[in-house]
Amino acid sequence: MNVLLTTSAAPQVSVFDTNEKRFPLGVGFLISVLERAGHKVYFIDRYLTPTNFIGNGFLEKHGIECVGIYSNTVCFEDTIWLCSKLQGLRERGQWKGVIAVGGPHASICPETIPEYVDFIVRGEGEKAILDIVEGRAKGRMQCGAHIDTLDALPMPAYHHFVDKPYMLAAGAYADDLVDSPIFSMNTSRGCPFGCTFCSVKAVWGKSYRAFSAARVVEDIEKLHRDYQIAGVFFREDHFTHSSKRTAEFCEFLLKKNFRIKWLCESRVHPLDLALLPLMKRAGCEAIFFGCESGSDRILKQIRKGITAQHIRQAVLACNKLGIRTFTTWLVGVPGETRADRKATLRLIEEIKPFKVAVGVFVGLPGSELRQEMEDQKEIMIEDNLGLAYSRRHNRLVFHHYGVDSCKFIHPDGTVGEAPPFYRTVAPAYAFLRNVRYQSLRLAQEVFSKH
Repeated sequence: MNVLLTTSAAPQVSVFDTNEKRFPLGVGFLISVLERAGHKVYFIDRYLTPTNFIGNGFLEKHGIECVGIYSNTVCFEDTIWLCSKLQGLRERGQWKGVIAVGGPHASICPETIPEYVDFIVRGEGEKAILDIVEGRAKGRMQCGAHIDTLDALPMPAYHHFVDKPYMLAAGAYADDLVDSPIFSMNTSRGCPFGCTFCSVKAVWGKSYRAFSAARVVEDIEKLHRDYQIAGVFFREDHFTHSSKRTAEFCEFLLKKNFRIKWLCESRVHPLDLALLPLMKRAGCEAIFFGCESGSDRILKQIRKGITAQHIRQAVLACNKLGIRTFTTWLVGVPGETRADRKATLRLIEEIKPFKVAVGVFVGLPGSELRQEMEDQKEIMIEDNLGLAYSRRHNRLVFHHYGVDSCKFIHPDGTVGEAPPFYRTVAPAYAFLRNVRYQSLRLAQEVFSKH
């Protein structure tokens, strides 16, 4: 069968960062599974470069019999647009193919998918997409079965990605340390932790599954042979979750004398700090940590499973070894006080991560914290994507992002520039912040002399 897989385009303005365009590895696995089964697969990444393949005769030219659309909540408006255009072709008798929608949004909010869509895939899609394409799928709702042995999967279809203008640098993590190209990899699925602001467990489940260390190294070696990669960025929830696998991975690299630099995403706990020197020797240059808060009260409330001391120990240990840390923090979660935010700022100042990104909390569909917002009547506005904004959202955006940010929420549910009030008060606010900063600096100078 001739199959087209495509992603949904990002909105022009969003409260979430949509600028980092790396390989869509989830789709890459689906392409490889289909190609291994003998199907002809085409791929168009509208998230990377929005193109109107529906209006340019692509479907007819290539005899496309099935279109699979990857959808996440931020891009769901474009998913709806794609589906409606495809359905329009079918109603006019110009195309007779199958429409399938998968991805995080389909897993979490399947009820929002239009009724004329033939198949909705929830969860992992490798087995489901084969059933759909090969005519074995029964029923509109396809609950993708977990792949328990990930080593059985083929590599993602990197050959569909390398000729497109994806981000192949380390970016804010370590551009000056790691040359290009850096390929992203995803070597595990599932998260056993219960963070209430996150909806990832609704997609992958809570059981942690991973490629073996030997398979990961084998794939890196192939990427190095085929594409002369300079580094790897492990984009996954918790690369170091298994200390045994992490140690084996590092030891394989060292034993093979395979010198390649890499970055990964992890948690500050559980993290075997004794592994960090080995990771550094094996080429680890930077680690991404989702810290969220410097307040133990908030960390407990959002069930992060860590404490401020865990954050302190992990970041300081990395700093000592020369492993750069990129940390993310949340402000504005339900129940957070000014004292909690001050605790976060104090911790950041104390541990001095290499990079700090502060995000204003937005309630995601499918997350427990969003439901908590609803129960506590903290939702000021819910937009057409189901994202929930608290009454403090604009004030926190103004404080942390500035008046020129395009992440303000408006009464009609649209996201955009600052409302007039914030533009009016911005000069006075900036003046007062500068006075406060200068006063604190002067006080520090005076006390340092005594």
